[in-house]
Amino acid sequence: MKFILLFFIGIFNKLIRNVYWLVNASRIQFGHNCKIEFPLIVEGKGEIIVKDQALLGSGARLKCEKGGNISLLERSVVGGNVEISVVSGNAFTLGKDSIIYENTICHVHSNWLIDYNVAIASNCQIFSREPGCHGGLKVGANTRVGDFCIIDLSANVEIGKNVAIGPRTTIYTHDHDYSQSELVAPWKGDPVTKSVIIEDGCWIGSNVTILPGVTIGKNSIVATGAVVTKPVPAATLWAGVPAKQLKEFDQPANNGA
Repeated sequence: MKFILLFFIGIFNKLIRNVYWLVNASRIQFGHNCKIEFPLIVEGKGEIIVKDQALLGSGARLKCEKGGNISLLERSVVGGNVEISVVSGNAFTLGKDSIIYENTICHVHSNWLIDYNVAIASNCQIFSREPGCHGGLKVGANTRVGDFCIIDLSANVEIGKNVAIGPRTTIYTHDHDYSQSELVAPWKGDPVTKSVIIEDGCWIGSNVTILPGVTIGKNSIVATGAVVTKPVPAATLWAGVPAKQLKEFDQPANNGA
């Protein structure tokens, strides 16, 4: 008898949740010919705008606090079980023809701008890894981010246009001051945050680690498995742990739009 009671309580609670999400979804400003695959999880009282022909996959979660904004532009796609959460006073924009694939998590504590025709692959984690430290994100047009990438947004990250980032790459923007004498453990030192910039046309291989404060110059290549600890000049090839310059080459005459 107890099992049957718990079963019906579970069904009732699920029904209430779905009704709550539907009521919240009714406040979304939908454009023409949008496609929604239910369930769609919508939470918060912020502004959500979904432009023409956009797609929201099954289990997508949009959480937008009052005073925040989520804008999904024309023909953009948010895949199944993607989570986008925006805190008050900040905005998330996914550009035209851009896609975020399944199971990727985006926690937005500062403004994000993802330009047109960008692809962020599945199972990526994009948010601050350090409590209380919050940076923004800017991704240029035609850029690709591979599966299982981690982008730490403890400080700003700027990725240019026509960039390719391989799977399982990690971008760090924070470290800890391990020299403090009173520390119980080195990782408990005060956070030190530095922005990361990847300029237009770069090619970052898989399993690369990019450390805080690094700028990777235009059209450079970072080989698979490298650990980048210092600035990379434009049009160079780097590899190794720590990464070192192996080659310099001519930049393309036309870097594209």
